[in-house]
Amino acid sequence: MRGRAHPFEGTGWWSPNHPAVPASLRRSLVLQPAQNLHAEIGMGALAAARHRFRDALTWARKAVATSPATPASYGALADAHTQLGQMADLRPGSSSRARASYAFELRGDTGRAKDLMERALRAAGTPG
Repeated sequence: MRGRAHPFEGTGWWSPNHPAVPASLRRSLVLQPAQNLHAEIGMGALAAARHRFRDALTWARKAVATSPATPASYGALADAHTQLGQMADLRPGSSSRARASYAFELRGDTGRAKDLMERALRAAGTPG
């Protein structure tokens, strides 16, 4: 999907300020307006990077509806909820537990944050 791949070329970084990012994502959505998982996740990430967390939440919800089995959809959802001061309905797994850990750390509950991070570590697979 061009909207997510193009900005990486030559830089190694995805920049929300790169003019090709929103244009590519919008173009992808014009070509495939429904169930366009990568564009939905990309639009959510773009909105979050621009601190438009309500828009990020909307796009994350679309991504979850498009593909309930895709962890990145829940990552975007958890990030949006966290930034809005809400807790998301997270699916168990290392990435969702790590995000929940971060949410508790932000609220000063370091004990719960540590517990969740340890659970995230145990849930993570081993490399290779």
